[in-house]
Amino acid sequence: EYHEPLFGEGMEGLDIPSVPTRLGSGRMTIRNISAKFNVLSPTTVSIAMMTNIDPRIPFFPQSLLDFVMKKLCGVIVARLQAAARKAMADPVRNVHARRIRQEA
Repeated sequence: EYHEPLFGEGMEGLDIPSVPTRLGSGRMTIRNISAKFNVLSPTTVSIAMMTNIDPRIPFFPQSLLDFVMKKLCGVIVARLQAAARKAMADPVRNVHARRIRQEA
């Protein structure tokens, strides 16, 4: 288990807005996001993601929750692809590439 911030950055200095107080607004609770990556070929990966999220909305249709989760998973995969491309482009100075070498 890592105790270092994700992507080499900490939460300090982030401008996190205060909790919304307007009617119909709020914050959701994300308890866990887990992913399993299976490399199928040099250009193909199968990803299974499991999440434990409470949107804290009294009535939240399952179809809307599914849509939001698919979008969230798409964003996560896009960010991972971008990080992998950066690691391949500059494997000496890239934080992710250094971490991979340390763990190998």
